[in-house]
Amino acid sequence: RLLVLVALAFFAFGTYLTCLQEEGFTEFFASCLALLRIILDLDPPDLDGVGGWALLMVVLFVIGVQIGMLSILIAQLSLAYEHLSTDKQGYAKMNRVFVCVEIESFMPLQQRRDIHDALGFEYPLEFDSGDVGPAGGVQAKENSGVRTHPKYVPDRIIRSPGSASAKEPWPEGAKTK
Repeated sequence: RLLVLVALAFFAFGTYLTCLQEEGFTEFFASCLALLRIILDLDPPDLDGVGGWALLMVVLFVIGVQIGMLSILIAQLSLAYEHLSTDKQGYAKMNRVFVCVEIESFMPLQQRRDIHDALGFEYPLEFDSGDVGPAGGVQAKENSGVRTHPKYVPDRIIRSPGSASAKEPWPEGAKTK
């Protein structure tokens, strides 16, 4: 959108300078080419013989284009920062894992086995009293206030603690849900 505004301003200033009929700005395309050369700083035209109004318009055009280009740069930088800030936690966790793996690689094998055995991966996890889950994890207790939070989504898994028998494989309350 800003590039369209810059292009419109470019043609508007080129038209105005052509209407003034100053030296170097006698034709529309010559005026636009002179403005382009001024903006890109590619062999800028000699502006010594140009009158006051034409010089003022050239200065205003240069200031306007510089402000427009800075606005585009700021917009690009803010979008890039927003994109990176959404992924920063993931990058931080990946970096921490990388550091942990690198540090662990320097440890002797027996020390790594001792740490693995101390974590108790062979014991099953307990979801609730009497509700035993699979083995191979580390149990982390959640805060009791989590279930009262408005954004809490209850489990879709229906848990039935206790042992199942062939006579009563599923509790009656769970069948109705």
